[in-house]
Parts: sequence; C-alpha cells; structure tokens
Amino acid sequence: MTTRRILVVSYHALPRVTPGSLRVAWMSEQLAARGWDVRIVTSVANPTVPPGVRVISTARAAASNPAPRATRLRTLWNDLAIPDRFVGWTPALTAALSDALNQESVDVVLSTSPPHSTHLALAWVRRSRRFRWIADFRDPWTAPTRYPRAAAVESIQRWLEGTVVHACNEIIANTPGNRAALLRAFPRLREAAVHVLPNGFDDGMLERAAEPALDDADITYVGEIYPGMVDRFAAALRMLAATAPGVAPSLSLYGEVDPREWKKLEAAGLAACVRRHGKVSHEESLRVMRRARSLLLLLPDRPSWATCVPSKLYPYLASGRPVLALVPDGDAARIVRDTGAGEALTDPDPAATARGIESFLRAAHAPEAARGRRDDAIHGYAVSSLADRLDAILSALAERPQ
Repeated sequence: MTTRRILVVSYHALPRVTPGSLRVAWMSEQLAARGWDVRIVTSVANPTVPPGVRVISTARAAASNPAPRATRLRTLWNDLAIPDRFVGWTPALTAALSDALNQESVDVVLSTSPPHSTHLALAWVRRSRRFRWIADFRDPWTAPTRYPRAAAVESIQRWLEGTVVHACNEIIANTPGNRAALLRAFPRLREAAVHVLPNGFDDGMLERAAEPALDDADITYVGEIYPGMVDRFAAALRMLAATAPGVAPSLSLYGEVDPREWKKLEAAGLAACVRRHGKVSHEESLRVMRRARSLLLLLPDRPSWATCVPSKLYPYLASGRPVLALVPDGDAARIVRDTGAGEALTDPDPAATARGIESFLRAAHAPEAARGRRDDAIHGYAVSSLADRLDAILSALAERPQ
C-alpha cells in the first residue's frame, strides 16, 4: 500500500497548549498511526510532535510578526488587522508552503484555523499550483459572526472567507451548526464537501477512573471566563441565595476570569461563594475535572453562540462528572443531552435557570447520578473515533484528481 503524504498547516502547535495545538497533536498522531506520512508547518519553534512526524517551522519570521508591545497599540492592532492580528505570518507561510510543495509530492494539504489568515496563505499559493486542500475551521470566521463588527469590516471579512471556501476542495466545520452556517452564507458550496469533525478527548481519559470528589465545592468551572458568560448564572445564583440560602451552590474557578465578569459576581453578592484557584496547566485541569463534584459550562446567551461548543466540554464528558451547561439552545446543549452527561439549561430566564440549578444539584449529588450517561455516545468523541472519520475524509479526497 502506497504511503500517503499530508501537510498539516497550523499557526499553533505544542508545547504551546491551545485548542488548536491539541487538535493538531491528535490529528498528526492518529494519522501517522494510520499510515500517513505527516508533516506540520507551524510558527512554533521546536514544536513537540509525535514520533515520525516531520516539522517545517517558520519561527524566525513569525517572531517579528505581531503585535506591538504597548497595550493600546496591541489593542488597536487586534481590532484593525484584517483578517486577524496574525496576518504577518502569511508571507513566511507562503514561502514555506511553496518550498514544501516543490520538494516532494503531497497528497493532501490540511490547513486549520484560527487564525484565519492561515487559510489565506493557502489560497494565495493555490493561485499558481494545484494541490488537494481541505480547510479546517475550529471556530467560525464570519458564518456565524461571534462578535459584532463594523459593516465595512464584516463585508471585507466575508469576502476573504469566500475566497478561501471557494478555493479549497473541501471544508471541515467543528459543529453541525457551524457547518449549516457556512452552507447558508456560501450557497455555491457543495453540501457533500462540507464535513463535521468536532474536537474530542484523549482515549486514555476513559481508562482513568474518576477520582474521589476532592473539591468540596458544589460546582467546578475549568477554563477562561470571558465577557458575557456569567450574566444569567449570576442572576440565577442571586435568586437562589435570596430564596433558598442553603441551596445556593459554591463554585470553584480554575482559570482566568475577565475582570468585568468578576465584578458582576461581586455585584451580585456572590464573591464569598466563589473560590478562585487561578490558571492551571492542561494536565492539572484534567485532574481537576476528574475530582470535581460537578462541572459547569457557560456561554453567552446570544444566538450567535448557539453553534459554539467549548473544547473543554469533551474532557468534561470523559471525566465522568455531571455537567451543568448554561448555554443557548444549540450544539453544546445537544451534546450534553445526547450523551446523558448532565443538564443543559437553555431558557434565558434567570428564574427558570435558578430552578434548573437547584434540580441539577439534587440529582448530580445523588448516588444514581451517572445512570443516564450514554457511554456509546461519549466514546464517539474519543480522538481514535474522530481520527477514523478524518482518515476516511482525507483518503477519499486523496483519490480525487487535483
């Protein structure tokens, strides 16, 4: 059997731990195990890669890329750079791609974003040569738009995204909702060319039994809390504290909290119920999940977030702990419900949320709390299962003419 070659293009790579670097790590490891010859093009100097995976690093050029150091200038650059603040990487990436494609044949190129400027470099190189290309969107670009932009900026961003989605052969979206949004935004796309491949968790997590609930807080949150996430949660807890003081839960936070969100918790009189542990390593975050009593998932209550599934949800599933999700009705809620992992509260009304939290805590701390879990559905998010799907997508693409 002929070995197939794949070039994986990602700004992020380990040892920098980001959702992007973790996705690239499992993709490259699992594809190499399935017989692919994997090379990674990245901005990271001396990246950590699985045995047998080769690396092309543009670290020297990338180091001069970004953003000015002064906070105000950095903020201005982040706001004004199109398509994103990493666009300075594209010249070095374009050169590296051209060299790699000239040196030996490649069956498939997979580029993954954000940053979405990564895909633009592929689109530019593809103007002068043919290769099979699949664009992986770990987060949406403009379809849907998570944060509001000026109309002119949104128009430019949508045009740039269009140049990418119509230049590549196929597309991967990370949720069904994001796939549907792409098809609505770009009606010329073939439905069969847009796939769904979510994030997942390492298979080894299923082999580790959940530890005793060493964290005595009622609910544990792992990860960053950014603007708009705590509004409904804070309002619901304030109601519980006022009407049923013995029911209002305590919360452990592991990760960075936006100062504006912390002020909301303080204003609601909830600071005393919250224990802030600060940011922890990725490995420690997984241990925290396994020894929590229950786990909290938050998203802003806006329709644009209905297609978002935070990457933390997948190890949440593998931890075996009950999950409380305060999210819009959409992809994240569906996963929690389909796997029987916990309770998804999608009604934006704080009173309904307060009742849901109270009910969840009673059920989550009962001896039979795990009876509703669907292990078969949860196992579908193990990276070995996801890699089987990815291998099939890439193998079919590799058979197509360039």
